[in-house]
Amino acid sequence: MQHPSDALLLFGATGDLAQRMLLPSLFGLDADGLLPEGLTIVGTARSDLDDAGFRAVAAKALDSWIDADRRPEAAVTRFLDRLRYVSVDASDPEQFLALADAVGPAAQTGLSIFLSTAPSLFGATIAGLNRAGLSGPNVRLALEKPLGADLASSRVINDAVAAVFPE
Repeated sequence: MQHPSDALLLFGATGDLAQRMLLPSLFGLDADGLLPEGLTIVGTARSDLDDAGFRAVAAKALDSWIDADRRPEAAVTRFLDRLRYVSVDASDPEQFLALADAVGPAAQTGLSIFLSTAPSLFGATIAGLNRAGLSGPNVRLALEKPLGADLASSRVINDAVAAVFPE
């Protein structure tokens, strides 16, 4: 049995899917006590934000998509305190090193990664994660669909993932 994740790395953290679905869902899990107590959520995207800026984006998303009676102030504060942010341009492999620093030892103890990015960025992102040491047996990866535009591009993405992450 795998150790629960110590960190969740959320690519595309400032995008529409993250704001409408992922952040509110993660908040709900946290509010219900279903996230590991020490779990850190590290958001990343190309947006030039810091931790406080990302927390503001997340707070606005919660305000927009969760009814006020389901957002106790203490629960919102606890959730927002979990959030960190690192700006990364997936086309620049060097930028993944800052991401590895933010994740810390979770890559060895338990890291989950969710890629909510354009399929054209999957290959570069997988390669960048691998180069930065954010892959291995204790790392779980999920990719937002679609996985490519056709069968051939889907196979390229599957091959890139399989080369770095075990099933």
